[in-house]
Order: sequence, then structure tokens, then C-alpha cells
Amino acid sequence: MEQLRRFFILCTIVTAVFAVPFDIEFTSLDDFSAGEAHNILIVPDPAFPSAALTLSEFDTIRVLQVYPSGHCKDCLHWTVDSLAPHGSPPLNFRIDVITLNNWNRIDSLTAPFSAENPVTSTTFTQTLMDYDIVYFGIANGYGGSGSDLNSRGKQRVRDFAGLGRGIVLTHDTIAKRRGPFGSTSVGTFVHENFNTIVDVTGLDAEWVSNNAAWDLYYEVTRHPSAPADATILNTPFELPERFDITACHEFGESFVDGQIWFVGPSNEIYMHTYHSPHYGSHASYFSTGHAEEEMGTSFRPAPWEGKAMINAMYYSYFGGLGSGVYTSAIFFAPCPGGLVEMGAVMSVPGESSITIELASSVDGVLWTPWTIVAPGGAIPPSVAEGPFYKFRVLMSRDIAHAPTLHSISFHFDLPTPELELLYPPISSFYSCSCGDVSWKVDSDDPIDIASAYFNVNSTIYGPSRADFDPSDSTFYFLGPEHCWTHGITYYGLVEELRTLDRACPRTGDTTFVFTADFRPPIFTTLSPAPGAIIGDETPIIIAVVRDSTSGIQTSLFKWVIDGDTVSWGETGLSWNGTTERLSLTTSARGLSLSGEVEICAVAGDRAVGCGANIADTCWSFYVDNVGPEATMISPPSGFLSCDSLRAAFILRDTSGIDTMSILLTVGASVYEFPMSMSLSGDTLFFFPDIPVADGETLTVRFGRVKDTFGNDGAPIEFEIVIDQSPPRVWDRIPPDGGFAGVPAPTVSFRIADDLSGLNEASIRITLNGVDYYIADAAWDGEHLSLDGELLGWEFEHDDTVEVCVRAEDMATGCGPNVLEECWEFYVNLRGPICNIVGPPDGAVVGCDSFEIIFTVEDPNGVIPSTIGFTVNGALFDLASPEVSTSGDTVIFWPS
Repeated sequence: MEQLRRFFILCTIVTAVFAVPFDIEFTSLDDFSAGEAHNILIVPDPAFPSAALTLSEFDTIRVLQVYPSGHCKDCLHWTVDSLAPHGSPPLNFRIDVITLNNWNRIDSLTAPFSAENPVTSTTFTQTLMDYDIVYFGIANGYGGSGSDLNSRGKQRVRDFAGLGRGIVLTHDTIAKRRGPFGSTSVGTFVHENFNTIVDVTGLDAEWVSNNAAWDLYYEVTRHPSAPADATILNTPFELPERFDITACHEFGESFVDGQIWFVGPSNEIYMHTYHSPHYGSHASYFSTGHAEEEMGTSFRPAPWEGKAMINAMYYSYFGGLGSGVYTSAIFFAPCPGGLVEMGAVMSVPGESSITIELASSVDGVLWTPWTIVAPGGAIPPSVAEGPFYKFRVLMSRDIAHAPTLHSISFHFDLPTPELELLYPPISSFYSCSCGDVSWKVDSDDPIDIASAYFNVNSTIYGPSRADFDPSDSTFYFLGPEHCWTHGITYYGLVEELRTLDRACPRTGDTTFVFTADFRPPIFTTLSPAPGAIIGDETPIIIAVVRDSTSGIQTSLFKWVIDGDTVSWGETGLSWNGTTERLSLTTSARGLSLSGEVEICAVAGDRAVGCGANIADTCWSFYVDNVGPEATMISPPSGFLSCDSLRAAFILRDTSGIDTMSILLTVGASVYEFPMSMSLSGDTLFFFPDIPVADGETLTVRFGRVKDTFGNDGAPIEFEIVIDQSPPRVWDRIPPDGGFAGVPAPTVSFRIADDLSGLNEASIRITLNGVDYYIADAAWDGEHLSLDGELLGWEFEHDDTVEVCVRAEDMATGCGPNVLEECWEFYVNLRGPICNIVGPPDGAVVGCDSFEIIFTVEDPNGVIPSTIGFTVNGALFDLASPEVSTSGDTVIFWPS
């Protein structure tokens, strides 16, 4: 804004000097020194007693190449150095290099960084302001999937483009591929930040297969839409319609805007340019560099490939219209639309050239594209309006000559305005705290804003508080620098306003009067009060609201109740201007409220400009029309272990419990508070003297329980089962007094509780003093088994094992019912014992036929099929016909 202000004052002086029509001329050292020069010198003019613009001796275009570390850093230098001097015009490029990693560390355009000479490797300190072009390349895949801009580096690209300077992207900087690569799946390869600087490059990215990298092409053809006479196709080299390249493939680059110049055989983008209207920059995309992966530092583009690359680089240098570029400072015409002609005095020997471009702006911020203007010719309509302008001079030499610009001038004609007040209306209330006063200008051309003066409440304001929008011919008083003050009435008029020729008087309505109003209405009394608890299901809701400046605008009233909006004019909403009461009659809308009610009131005043000042207030209250709720907390499981009835309940209600309303029944017995009851906070304890029996089911019923508004929550019933029996054990293995025939037996039993259920966590099994729990056993919910082998038991013969079980049920009130039961079993590790019954050993038998009797006994039981014996060497078993059994007795009858 400082620069714009300086030229605002300059142009005011100019309009005072020149007659109508008038000219602005640039020819002196002061005129030219305010601009920005690239390879342009401001020199004493030998032909005029002033100054001139001419090319510097070497007119070098400075390029910063950003390359991925580990790749060729001098390939670009040798290619450009060998070709650029032989073009028309001959060009001088100086190329410095920096790695992509170091680029991503640069903090600003003026931050110092270390650049390197690509040939000598000499390093030196530079800033981005020292360069004309930033060139990203050369490497296949641009050095890898990780070779991308970071957020800082991406912003530096945009900052550099914002200077109007050049950006060049090369092969695989834009990258977006995925899927298998050859026979190996490598996932995705994406340069997200290069892909998304579309506002600079005019290109974005779309997914392509990873295998696209295998689809190489070696020739490119001019795109059908590319005009053959375009500068980029002919300067500094005239490019053929088709030429060979080293190698290339697509990598996801996709057209958004700009111009495609050359494509591969399948329409792959090879050469593309974009002129950003936002930044005023020129960007090129040139897809050279694939072969660097194989050729390394010996990589050089093919002959025409190298020349086309230089054309693309030259385009990025201010459009490729000259190796020297001078951009003027912004100058301000007395009014928009008055520029009709540009003139220039210049010397252009040999094949050298001068091109002049012009850009204009309505506000000095947003500019038209640069447009070539011919000296002495008509001004193109796209840049004629102004009132802000800047011009650009682009110069090119031939081998022996350099051009010179001696002077440049701009010719203006002046319009005549008439004013009509637009806003704010007379005697209105204005809600824009920093708003402007506007008039419609009726004129062929805009007014001379530099001549505007305003008188507001006896304070004079000059041109700095004026503005003009030529797009709709609106003239503005911008108001005081520190904005308007609430509650003040402002009386003002346009005290002075001249046309550009200072001969056209202002006409029309130039006065204004309004009162500043930036504060919304105020809500005070609210009913029902915030947080209140009421019993009325159809209350009248009231808010007192007032506005002391512009007053209330009734059409903006709203009520919002539980998400339902009631606007002005709808049933139920009313306003009493005398009492300032805004009301909502819920019964009129058929509303019946219950529970928590969210309510908002909305009101606005009568101010205009930035809309009415709106106020809202929201609060909540509670309509209690539901009786209390009861929750039994003891016994929590519903099973009671006591010998008389005991219970506890939580009573909840928003408005509170009417304790004297509590009535409980158990069967035919009736209890009214405080009979057999006590209340602590919200907990009701009930302890009637009622004997109970195991297995009995009692029903406790709230016959009445009311809140303070009389809402009854009854009836509420709870069932309580009396459980006074502990869990039981059965099906013991080994049984009580039984035997185990192995040193590590399995001990099992069944356990359950028939009423409240078994508390499984309470089960404890003790074997000979060692405790085991359910985690040590196999458990299916009823059957519990301890595996002696898994538990490492090693009992000996004749050991006595005591098994004790302790377990609780789920009954509460007087504690759980506890099972504590023990039994024993014995360990017998010997085999069966045979005892002779008769005849005794050594006896003499005098009978011809007699029986031999013996017993086979074992506490663990005998397997009959294993019994065998011999008589005089003959083997017998229980299947022999001479053998019979009775219990554990074996009888043998010799045959």
C-alpha cells in the first residue's frame, strides 16, 4: 500500500500540471529508477537530455537448478552452455545448483542459502531474489518417490512465482503411479506437493500404472492445438514439427490449464506452458531427464530436445520475449477508463527487438494479464480501464546490436461524473462499523478520486478515505480511519469532487445522515427462569427485550423450543411493545412440555447496511410431569439371605420426593412412611418384621410414591427370593471313604446352588492342606475336575487324602450362604490279593472229588479277565468249565 500511495500523490500532481487531455511520460532517471530491472541498465541518454533503458552487457538469465542429491548436477549446464549462445536471439544463462533437500529448508525469498557452481563446485551465499528461473531437474523418477517438495519448499515455489518469475518442472517431478512394477509390487510412487501446485504449473496428476515407466517413447510431435507461429516454438530456436528425444514415459502428469506444445505417440504430455493469472508468472514443463538414470553425468538431451528445452526455459523468463526485462512501478491515472494511447521512442538496430506490455488493475491488487501494446496503436480494451497501470519492456539483442528505449508515454482523456446517494439511506440506522457511504456515478468515465474531500460532523477527510469501483461506477467514502462510533448521528456531504479536467462540477445528492448502531437488542427477564423446575405442561414463556438505538424489528422475532422454530406471525408468538415482553403461549401451539426444555429467543433491531444486529438468548428449564422412579439396590441380585425381610431402594425425581406419600405393601401388609422405613438422601431402607422361609418369594410393591408436584410413580413392584441354603456337592469321585489306585488321581465332583446361583469365584478346594481354585480345574458350570497329573500330585500307598470344598452362593443381605464340606479317600497302589479258603496249604484230602476255593480281593476292584491260575501245571481262568465264581470267591472243581 505504501507504493500505491506514493503514486497516488504523484498522479494528483500530474493532473494539476497537464491540461485536458493529458499525458504521463517516463523518460528521466527518476521516472525509470522506481521500476525493477532484469539485465536492463538505466543509462544517460545520448539522444535526449535524460535517461534511457538498454540491455546490460551480458544480459545473463540466472537459473537456480534444484536437483535430487546424488544425481547429475552439471548435465543442464553443459547442454545450455553449448546451445543457448547460438539461438536467435543468442542467450546467456548462468546456472547455479542446490539439492532438493536444501531447497526444502529455505525459509523465505530473502533467506540466505549456499548455492554451488555445477562445474567448479564452488559454493557461495545467495537468496531467491538473485534468480530469474527456478528449474527442478534432472533425474529419472526425479530421484525417487521421496524426492518431493515439503510444505516449506512448496510455499517457496508459490512465493517465487508471486514475484512474476519463472518455474520449470522436468521429467518425473510430477508423479502419481501405483500397482505392480514388472514382476514386483512396489505400491505407490507419488510426489504429492509437486502434483498440487496447479496454480503455478497448470498441471496436476492422475493415477497411472507403475508399468507406465516401461512404456518408453523416443519421438515427440507438435500438439494439434499449438499455433505454429507461437513465440515458444520459434525463440530462440525454430522447432520442427517432430523431433527425436533421448527417452521418456508418462508418470501421471495431467492437463488442467495452459498450452500443450509437444506430446508422445500416445498423447503423453512432453512440453507444456502455463501463465498464471494469479501470480503473473510463467511456468514450463519439459519432460527430459529419463536417460540420466543409465547415462549418469554423461547424460545430454538429443540435439532438438536440448533446443526445445531452452525454448521452454526462455518462456519461463517473463514469457520469452526478451533477455532483458524492465517492469515499471505502479502508476495511477486520474480516473479509470481514460487511457487511449501509448507512445514510445526507441532505437532497435539489426535483428534486436523491443516488446512493450501493459497490465492494469482496478484496485492495485488484482491485475489483468500482461498484454502486448504497439506504440501509436489503440490500447486493447482488456488493459485500458485502470486506473492503476504498470508497463513492461522486454529487450533482445542480436549478435552485434542491443536496443534502447528512450521514453514511453501514456495519453488519457477525461470523463464527467454525476452522483446519486446509494447507501445508507437518509436518517437510517447503519450497522456496518467500518462501512462506507456510496454513490452511483453517472459518467462516461470515472471521477478523479484524488480530488475528493468530505465534511462529516465538521471533520474534513481527504482522498485517502475515498474509493471508486469502475466495474459498477460506484464512488465510496470509506469512513473515518478508526471506523464509526456506536450511537453517534453522522451528518456529512461531499465537499469537493472534481472531474479529471477540473471543469466538470459535481451534481446530484451528495449529503448523507445516519446513526451508527452496532449493538443488538438486550434480553433481561426470562420466565420460567433458567434452571427452574415447573409442573405446568403448557406454560407461557416470556423474555423482556429492548433496543435503545434503532428499536426492535418485530419481523425478526423467533422462538426456538426443543428444535421447533416459531417465527413472527405464527400462532403463539406475541409482542407487547409497551411492556417489551416477547411471549410464547405453548397451549396455543398445542404443545405439551415434558422433561428438560431447551428454549431460545431471537430478536433483531432496525439497523441496515450489514444486516440487523441480532441477539439471541438460550436457556433451559424442566417440566416435571412424571412420577418418581425406584431402583432396588439391596438385595442387588433379588435373592435375600436374611431371616427377615430387608430391602433398599434408590428413589429419583427431578423435583424431589414427597416422603409422606410413600406406601409399600408386602402381600396383605401395608406400610406407610415412616413405618419400618428410613430415608437417607435418595436411598429408602425398608425393614419390616416379616419372618421368611428358604425358597419363599416375596413381592414388595410401591402402592404410592409421589414427587413435590403430586406426580405418582406407582405402582412399582420388585420380587425378592429368600435363599438361606448353601451350595451343595454330589457325585464325588473318589467317593467318601473310597480308594484311588494311582499316585496322581483325578478328583472330581458336581457343585451347584438351586436358588441364587453359585459364586464361582468363591470356590476353593483344599487337598491335604493345599488350596486349589477354579482356575486350576476343569469346569463346565457344574462339574469340577482336578487332574492330579497336571497338578503334580504323587501320593504313596496307604495315603489318606482329605478333600474340603468351600463355596458361596449369590444371596445378599446377610452375607452369602457358605458351603464347607470335607471327605476322605485312600490310596492303594498294590495289586489284587489271593487268599486260600480250602483245602489249606499242605492238607491231605481223602475225597475222590472236592473243590478248591480261594478269594481275589483289591480295594480298587479286580478285572475278572485278568484272573488265572495253574493246577498241577495246567492253566485255568474264569472261562474254564471247571471254574465258577461267587463275588470275590473263585471255586475250582477238578474234572
